[in-house]
Amino acid sequence: MTADQRRALAELTRACGLGTEAIPEPLHDDLMAAVASAENQLHALLNHQGTLTSRPLHAAANPPAETTSGR
Repeated sequence: MTADQRRALAELTRACGLGTEAIPEPLHDDLMAAVASAENQLHALLNHQGTLTSRPLHAAANPPAETTSGR
């Protein structure tokens, strides 16, 4: 990697907020808008296919722990 490439990569990393544990607000807003759009499209698709459950998608990823009934 050349020195110019290293500087360009370092600047891009800094501009994206990588390594700072924070995403700059404009990029965060864009990311959240993309996530919301994807969630809405998935919800519509699953609902259309009849495979959508009544619980939210994030809850489906973390189902409650099963309890033992003593059987």
